Amino acid sequence: MGQSTFMHLSRKHRVASRSITAAFLAAAVMIFAAPVGATTSELSQLAPSCGGGSSDATFSGNNRRLALTAQRRELAVFDPHGSGVQLMWRDEGTAGWSKQTQGAVSDGQLLGPDIPNDRTASVVVDEAGTTGWVIWAGYTFSMISEVRMRRLSNLDNASGPTVGPEVTLRPGGMGNVRVDAVFYGGSVWASWTERTGDTAYALKAARLSSLSTDSPTLTDEATLWQGKPKVATGTLVPTSTGLRVAARTQKLRIHSHISGTTWIQGSGAASLNGKARPSAVALASGAILVAAQSDPKAHVVKVFHFTNNGNGTPGVEVNTGPGYAQPTLVRTAGENALVVMVNKTADSLVSRARTGGAWSESDITELTAESGGNYAWPNALREPSDGLLRLLVDGKPCPRSKKQQEVLHYRRPL
Repeated sequence: MGQSTFMHLSRKHRVASRSITAAFLAAAVMIFAAPVGATTSELSQLAPSCGGGSSDATFSGNNRRLALTAQRRELAVFDPHGSGVQLMWRDEGTAGWSKQTQGAVSDGQLLGPDIPNDRTASVVVDEAGTTGWVIWAGYTFSMISEVRMRRLSNLDNASGPTVGPEVTLRPGGMGNVRVDAVFYGGSVWASWTERTGDTAYALKAARLSSLSTDSPTLTDEATLWQGKPKVATGTLVPTSTGLRVAARTQKLRIHSHISGTTWIQGSGAASLNGKARPSAVALASGAILVAAQSDPKAHVVKVFHFTNNGNGTPGVEVNTGPGYAQPTLVRTAGENALVVMVNKTADSLVSRARTGGAWSESDITELTAESGGNYAWPNALREPSDGLLRLLVDGKPCPRSKKQQEVLHYRRPL
């Protein structure tokens, strides 16, 4: 299994550069607690490097792989070795992660029999934190994937969440990739990129028809954009004045949901490499920040500032220069935010903070090479409600297989 041509190349480069000498870590337990400035951080393991996660278990930056329940149980989904979508959970104040679930599956393995394939996925919960949904699709059009989902209930049950039946939301057709999902305005919304012809692609958005049934359909399905770049990628952005999609099609733009199937594309645009996977958050003012790796060869990360409707020329608030990759954004409070990314030069995971409209110019080191290194695809809880930075990230590769990776969870106070 793999990803696009670019992802295959970057994976080979990444795996070749990764050390395999770090000590083997016991699965699903806390690894260490280390200071981060005046606070403490925690690193735990969801899956070991061998037989655990896939080669890109937490990709990409445009989806959501973490969610919190009413009782602050954390839900995580990642791409396991082999094929599927793996759900795991951990209660507040505990160190270990569990796969145990009830209902349709007992081990958190959400995808039934299907072709071997890597899966992009998002997990979301409702406002009450009592019901959840996991929606997934594929990563490449050469391996046809449907858009599928499972509804989760009894999220805080001691025996694990109850998993509903597997539901096909969108037929495989010519392929569906790079899905995202979000709970907004009393509905669960999904976006994805779909192949519609030999050289034709469409960025789609729709919502679930019902939140009370295990087997909803898609409604208010809309085409936000259509054209030739098969690398088009969108991410959903809840804002104070409406739902938005930040998408790199020919360029990076904002699409605003008006009502029903009506969306309007903003006039502002930024040039961005087609293989970028944008992450985005809305500030309290309604302005939208979008982070993406703008140069896949030199590894440059940029953070763009868009107006709420995407009109006007977007500003560039962060331009890291060479050596940074695969950013994920977090809205911390008000107009403040955090971008977390891989520092490829130092083999570390770092962040930069936005405070009072200004970004820090130096890196805050979150995870060092000495903690395992070889990090890839950090995927953060974008709108945390509890003052904690939480993210999943790929760790070291299996020494016996380039297609297997460790899956780590990192947490610290913001």
